[in-house]
Amino acid sequence: LRMPEFRSVGRPRVADGPLACAEIDHTELDIFVIDDTYGLPIGRPHLTACIDKYTRCILGIYVGFVPPSYESVAKCLKHAFLPKINLRDEYPGINSEWPAYGVMSNLVLDNAFEFHGFALEQACLTLGITMHFSPRRQPWYKGTIERFFKTVNDSLSHSLPGTSFGNVLERGDYRSADEAAIRLSTFNFLIRKWVVDIYHQQPHRALQTTPAKMWRSSIKERDIGLPANPAEFDIIMGKPEQRVLTHKGIELYGLLY
Repeated sequence: LRMPEFRSVGRPRVADGPLACAEIDHTELDIFVIDDTYGLPIGRPHLTACIDKYTRCILGIYVGFVPPSYESVAKCLKHAFLPKINLRDEYPGINSEWPAYGVMSNLVLDNAFEFHGFALEQACLTLGITMHFSPRRQPWYKGTIERFFKTVNDSLSHSLPGTSFGNVLERGDYRSADEAAIRLSTFNFLIRKWVVDIYHQQPHRALQTTPAKMWRSSIKERDIGLPANPAEFDIIMGKPEQRVLTHKGIELYGLLY
């Protein structure tokens, strides 16, 4: 008899409290959205998300159409670090607060190009974040964020007009781009409302409570460390460029300084 074959599994990071460990990654959502100005389909948006492993709360998100890059990582992390105090002013119709924010101690990433750049390494070093790269071809090493992406597609994307479904067999003859009816501005509202009013408020199987209650019961705002001036994140998360100083000054993107 042939013995069964098993693949070795790396040991994921263990979180012993809020902000002890977070995971970040990207996915292309199963939904076509349309342009606000012209009403034409502009494609499937990329979602970058950062999740707190202990509470399962989403710390930050970024929705865009450019392929995953340091820019999308930086915008997601900045959203994760800062409190969402103006959320309900920016998006009327959201009922709950978004309590989760702060600088995490450990950040789990995969081996994508945008996670290996000098800019992200320097930003994490400045903020005291330890980076952990998951082994190649082992998505279960950061299974928390992978599971979240499946949940957001199953619960949100697949329920909206213009969904591309999970695979070709599910889609059948459904013409996703032709059926697209959700404007980008509307989708930005819907995904935030889904995170705050639905995902954070529903009991999580691994927690036996909701992510929002888990966050509030296990951390106090005074324990969340932030720079004295939150605007410092704009500098910390900026992308450094190297130039040679000449007698004309410094040239950057065709401009002289």
